[in-house]
Amino acid sequence: MKYEFATLSPEDFENLSRDLVGAEIGVRFEAFTAGADDGMDGRSNNADGSIILQAKHYFRSGFSKLKSKMREERASIDELAPQRYVLTTSVALTPANKAALSEIIGPSLLGTGDIFGADDLNALLRSHPDIVKAHEGLWAHSTPVLEQVVTNAGRKAMAPTEVPQPLARLLPPTKAAIDATLEPANRDTVFIIKSSPVDDEFTLWLAPKLEAEGYQVFADVLTLMPGERWRREITRALRHRAVKVLLLCRDSSLEDTGIHDDLDIALEVGKEIGDQRFVIPLRMETFRKIKGLGDTVPVDFVRNWGEGLLKLVDTLQRQKVPRSTDVPINPNWEIFRRLGAVPIIDIPERLTSNWLRVAEAPDFIRYFECSGVINKARIQGAIDSYGLHLDDRIRPAARHLYWSGNTKSTPCDRNAEQRRKTGYSRRTLRHHGSDKDQLQFLQLQ
Repeated sequence: MKYEFATLSPEDFENLSRDLVGAEIGVRFEAFTAGADDGMDGRSNNADGSIILQAKHYFRSGFSKLKSKMREERASIDELAPQRYVLTTSVALTPANKAALSEIIGPSLLGTGDIFGADDLNALLRSHPDIVKAHEGLWAHSTPVLEQVVTNAGRKAMAPTEVPQPLARLLPPTKAAIDATLEPANRDTVFIIKSSPVDDEFTLWLAPKLEAEGYQVFADVLTLMPGERWRREITRALRHRAVKVLLLCRDSSLEDTGIHDDLDIALEVGKEIGDQRFVIPLRMETFRKIKGLGDTVPVDFVRNWGEGLLKLVDTLQRQKVPRSTDVPINPNWEIFRRLGAVPIIDIPERLTSNWLRVAEAPDFIRYFECSGVINKARIQGAIDSYGLHLDDRIRPAARHLYWSGNTKSTPCDRNAEQRRKTGYSRRTLRHHGSDKDQLQFLQLQ
């Protein structure tokens, strides 16, 4: 969930900033009553000096107003002469914005990393979910968030508390089980970030095929309860074990706030481990450009899933993603697929067909066999010589059947049972004479 901080008052924003930055850098900030703050919204003193925190809630005013205000604050900052100065703001900042603020603030700012814009604060909220719960102003007036809270509460009440095994094996050890000599876990799992249920079918198709190629794969369907039920555990597993992240891209999926949360975490992990190609986008449909992926070329699955799979496997091999020859295919892929399958019901149903059974066959079947180049004029002459009156539907077929060459006669089986079983349909052309002069053409369906 991405917060814009619009529901917070300036005082609420200051409280949130103190809690977030304090938790991140490991200090406790003093809080001051409303009124003139002398350029301080939070202060932490230590033997080396003081750390000053200033919070600027300029969500509606924008960057230009923030920059003007910070020019006015420069004299107060220099007078305080803090060992470290930290600025938080509800304005979204670009690298150029931070560089401009750094120049205005002066030497008290150790670096642009101590300027926390709206995106930085959202990242801290994801890292410290307990702080989100403590600040009701973030979510108390947001209908989507409240709906999500109610939904999660219902799922939590009805769902088992034990983490599913496919997810549990990817989680880092608990603090009590951590040994100082324990080596970091190997990053060996390909994570699939997707939206449910629109991407479930493709995920259930792709994942077993990647496992057949020797890759460890995880998606939330393995928990058999996709969605928010195991969100925190999935996030920990992604940080702990992901070697690559596959992002299923279509506009409808990318509107899911959960997708953006997972993507932000994946981009952070990619920076931490130094892998600029950590996230591999898979194009399911045309989609808008995604912030953070830059000009990354997606693997195309629009035209053909099979071709897309070959390109994806080639990409994973070229990027040296670890795989094994003894990776079992997880049975939960098939279990989840069956959960959504349409059951087969044994009931009678009507069959509609254009096949017609011929009840009786003639004594003889006369047909003409053409060879070589067909002379349409001679065919028409042969037809006319019989004095037949052909309607427009039959005439074209007759032109191809009649030929002035040899006429062949084949006796028909008179057995009634055989005639009932025949698979022929009949067309009858009547001569201007007796019924004995009928010409009958049988054409195999």
